[in-house]
Amino acid sequence: MEKNKTAILGVGNPLRTDDGVGPEIIRILLEEKDIINADIIDCGINVFLLFNYLEKYKNIIIVDALNFDSDPGTIKLIDINESESFDFIDALSTHGFGLKEVLNMAKKMNISNKITVVGIQAKNISYGNEMSEEIKEKIPQIVDEIKKQMNS
Repeated sequence: MEKNKTAILGVGNPLRTDDGVGPEIIRILLEEKDIINADIIDCGINVFLLFNYLEKYKNIIIVDALNFDSDPGTIKLIDINESESFDFIDALSTHGFGLKEVLNMAKKMNISNKITVVGIQAKNISYGNEMSEEIKEKIPQIVDEIKKQMNS
């Protein structure tokens, strides 16, 4: 068990344009894995995989494209331990079972680990492997935000 370590979990489908931002962030972080003290994991479209990690790590950072009705590329941090409800629309999910359901179940399971979602407002989740410019431009900022969350 890695109770004192951080896990960074990317969720998303790289074949659905902006929904691929989670796996893309994981790819970038893996290139820096020698300087990042965390387990970096691509969960792909299977959000059920998140349950494998929720109780194993002290600090969990989940990266995913979300729809919280904002401008494309907007980054929003959600601390599930401090949120009574999650104000994003789960209809964006291309993963079948949505992230919102996983977070709600984690709260009901009284998981006390620090779990932060780094959500990125998607512009487009249609089929395609090219993210929109608004999302691509924010990737360095997303990576920086994840690094900040690791140290908080």
